[in-house]
Amino acid sequence: MASVVSDRHWVEALDLVVGALDGLPLDEVQARCGLARAKFEAVEVRRLAAEVGADGDDRRARKLAGRGERSKAAARRAAARAAAVSKNPGLADDLESGELCDEKLDSIADATAADESAATDDEFIDEIKKRSVEQGRTLARKRKTQAKSGEQEHDKQRRLRNARRWKDSLTGLSVLQLSGDDASIEELWNLITAEEKRLKEADGGRGLAASKHPRTFDQRLFDAAANLIRGAGSGNGLASRGSGAKPSVVVAVPVDGSGAYVVGGGPLPDSAVREMLERAGISVELIDSITGQPLWHGRLKRHATAAQWVAMIVRDGGCVLCDAHWSRCEAHHMTPWNAPAKGGTNIDEMALLCVGCHHDLHADELTLERLDDGTYKTRPASPDEIAPKRARQEPRRRQEPSPQQTSKVAPPSGVERRPGPESDNPSLRRRPGARRPGARRSPSADGSDAAAS
Repeated sequence: MASVVSDRHWVEALDLVVGALDGLPLDEVQARCGLARAKFEAVEVRRLAAEVGADGDDRRARKLAGRGERSKAAARRAAARAAAVSKNPGLADDLESGELCDEKLDSIADATAADESAATDDEFIDEIKKRSVEQGRTLARKRKTQAKSGEQEHDKQRRLRNARRWKDSLTGLSVLQLSGDDASIEELWNLITAEEKRLKEADGGRGLAASKHPRTFDQRLFDAAANLIRGAGSGNGLASRGSGAKPSVVVAVPVDGSGAYVVGGGPLPDSAVREMLERAGISVELIDSITGQPLWHGRLKRHATAAQWVAMIVRDGGCVLCDAHWSRCEAHHMTPWNAPAKGGTNIDEMALLCVGCHHDLHADELTLERLDDGTYKTRPASPDEIAPKRARQEPRRRQEPSPQQTSKVAPPSGVERRPGPESDNPSLRRRPGARRPGARRSPSADGSDAAAS
């Protein structure tokens, strides 16, 4: 009976809190709900850590965390948090106080699964606290990469590689799932995204509003993967026979001898590098202060060069704001090229941003600032750092010829007028792009032949 009364009082107290929140502005509601969630999660993670901390049984932890309305993925995350908190109870205190959010604790727990010292490394934890959630995930991934032996991890992933087909009961869709080593998945994903870009251009490209495209981004990804599997695609990373194209993979090779790794993936043993050289177009970047490539061009070049692009991939890994894969990124001038301050195409004045973050940064009139630790933050741009707005282009209208242009000179008397190439006879008009008789051909800027008079 006491338990029933206690439960009733507990629910009544929660109802009072909920009622008080209903009358607050949205930003206050979000802040207080976040604090409440953190406190509740801190209580749960402490109890789970106390239950499984002694024996460290992951399976038992997942079983305990999976009680109630919770998915298996959520149960795995809760069990991983508990494992990290069992090694460092202070993490639960940081969660309760708001110094850590649940997603940042997940990053620490993820790194701890590969390197137990991550849970008690104060410097690592402080870095996670200071950075955004996405940057925290990148830190955790790098920590995992450093903790693993490239040869052992690659061999393990190759041993466990598989393909599965299953039915998603929630959406009713059939699912084809590929699981494998970091290097192979990186190759395949880059092939798919390259084909997706080709399909986007075929659908209208960036000149057509996304709402007008016949396919969404996710639908194009599926069609791109299907094209490549069937051998029907074209573009970078073509899978069809005889194309000769190769997927793009960036391999970083630290000069300290710590081992090569795939940017966007994981550690890579020498044996895997040799295999990839046979089937992929690999860009190998030596991580050192001297690269042997010109990475500073000032105002001489408008766009990033291939050498700068590879260097940014190695340095940034992906979008510096949301951690999107580098294949979805663009080179962003931290001071815009056409802003009054006249930004330069220099490696230390550019950063990788995905298309969405790139657009939002300019639309919100923000700029990037690189911190001493190599991370980035946004701040309001000064007037000199804001590029002028592009004038909205009206659709081109066909200009009607003037009467002077349409007037014809009468031929001399006694001379029969013969239809020429510019006559009104449709069958004799020169097709657009066709060269005039006797015109020589010269190479154009893009390498294709163009007619020249």
